Amino acid sequence: MYEYIRTLARQKPDTLPALVQELRSWTQKSPYPLREGVAALGEAVQWWSQGQYDSALSRAQTALRIFQEKKRSDYEGKTYNLIGLIYNDQGQYAEALEAYQKALTIFERIDNQDGMATLYNNIGNIHKAQGQYAEALEAFQKALTIYERIDNQDGMATLYNNIGNIHKAQGRYAEALRAYQKALTIQERIGNQEGMATLYNNIGNIHAAQGRYTEALEALQKALTIRERMGNQEGIASCYNNIGTIHAAQGRYTEALEALQKALAIRERINDQESIALSYDNIGILYQAQGLYTIARSYFQKALPIAQSLGLQDQLDNIYLHLAQTDSALAASGLTHLWKSAYLHHRLYAAYKDSVRNEASIRKQAQLESQYEYDKKISLLKAQQEKERALAHAQLQRQKTERNALLTILAVVLLALSTMTYYQILLRRKNRLIQQQAHQLELKNSELQSINQALTESNKIIQAQAEELIAKNAELTTLNTELEATNKALSNSYLTIQHQAQELARKNEEILDSIRYAKRIQQAILPSHEK
Repeated sequence: MYEYIRTLARQKPDTLPALVQELRSWTQKSPYPLREGVAALGEAVQWWSQGQYDSALSRAQTALRIFQEKKRSDYEGKTYNLIGLIYNDQGQYAEALEAYQKALTIFERIDNQDGMATLYNNIGNIHKAQGQYAEALEAFQKALTIYERIDNQDGMATLYNNIGNIHKAQGRYAEALRAYQKALTIQERIGNQEGMATLYNNIGNIHAAQGRYTEALEALQKALTIRERMGNQEGIASCYNNIGTIHAAQGRYTEALEALQKALAIRERINDQESIALSYDNIGILYQAQGLYTIARSYFQKALPIAQSLGLQDQLDNIYLHLAQTDSALAASGLTHLWKSAYLHHRLYAAYKDSVRNEASIRKQAQLESQYEYDKKISLLKAQQEKERALAHAQLQRQKTERNALLTILAVVLLALSTMTYYQILLRRKNRLIQQQAHQLELKNSELQSINQALTESNKIIQAQAEELIAKNAELTTLNTELEATNKALSNSYLTIQHQAQELARKNEEILDSIRYAKRIQQAILPSHEK
């Protein structure tokens, strides 16, 4: 969300208030724990983009307290970075640098590589603004090394552009052009149209500074084509302004005026006051070069109140000089009342020039103090760059190896997934078969349950019959016991009777023997009746 709001603030500032309003509405109903902090941060970006720095700083401090209480180091670092940007835009470089250093410390602790590179870039811009080119170049180089390590193409292009700006500020046009070309190659590769337009514009300015006007116009025309396609009105105006100044340098005043008038019309339409003052001044210079002093003076007088209201000291000294020159020319041509105006404007020019010169002198002194360090560090930086590039190349090779390994693993995983899918299909088929068999088993089980219930009933009947049989068996056992006892008694009686019978038989035999003996005796005794 933070990056989106910042991007919107740069590219479509008119839509930012509506977005921030939606963000406020969202915080009232969202359960997101950081909602208040995010809303405050969004409002801070809005105020910052509108130049209301006190309000922006207040909301940023509120967001910072919330993120610190929630212990969200990532958002805390981003908020410190925004605070640094707010201070930077106000020219409070010490405060901006302090905020950037706090953000950098946080990002180093949580190993946020992209955030670290962003902070080194911002720190480099602070040093550049103060004329400390060696320190600026060192910071830019650190940021570039990180972006190369994490392969952030857009970040690399930005840093090459910033390094080119350092070389340009020092008059090292060849080095600046090489840096811009590297940045342009990257922007073309990733298709960043706005980045390409910026680089073509910078390259055009380098060619113009070296008097190569044909190459300069060619580069600026490419930048203009891209910005027209994108609808970047501020960029289009800047291109027309630069094209106009190149035509003017070649003495092609008609083409120059046409281009400068187009730039002015766009700037008036988008109400870019600072650039409007610059356009008025440039058109005045063009008329002045043609000896049309009255027209030139009218444009300088239009530029003057705008520059005064905005406090544009760099433009004010030029405008006062141009007014002094045109007033002098007009006074010499007969408008003698303008001699006083020419004198006054020249005194104002001298006063502002001294003021600007003092500031420039301070910057120059800082630049001279850092020049020795720059010369000493530049060779070290180049050696370090080569070393870090070698390390980055080695890391890229490792990353490629790891990527190939990951691709191999991915292929194996895909093969495994295909195999698993095939087996899942088989399993689904088996499951359907099992489900059918289970259904059949359920039917059979139902039948078995019915049979089991019948068997249970039968078992109950059998059990009742068995109990009855057991009872009868017990009765039979009792009867059998009684019978055995009776049989035993009968057997004993039988034996007794048998014994008695034997005894009776023996006695009978004895009696019979006695009778037979008696009969023989009788026969022997008694006579026989026969003859």
